[in-house]
Amino acid sequence: MSQALGVRRHDMDSKQGAARLNPVFCSDSRFLLDAFGEAVQELLLLHEQQFHAIVGGDAYSDRFDLLIHMANEKKHEAKYAYLRHLEAHGCSTYDGIEQS
Repeated sequence: MSQALGVRRHDMDSKQGAARLNPVFCSDSRFLLDAFGEAVQELLLLHEQQFHAIVGGDAYSDRFDLLIHMANEKKHEAKYAYLRHLEAHGCSTYDGIEQS
């Protein structure tokens, strides 16, 4: 029985430890973070497609350059929109538990 209590206590300590590591996000910050993640994924996909075109000997692989440039701008806009929101809104703080 005491072993079962020890396991439960360990589970609770683990959950509390995980809560200390997870930042609290408002719905706007979550939306902006997701938009940033999608922009990064789009950029990576274009780089991958360009790489395959180059390796495949595509004479027009430079067609990706403008698309990559535009996707990179979109990524930067999404990144800084997210960071501006975190700074202005303050929702990037950890869930109130002091870490020392």
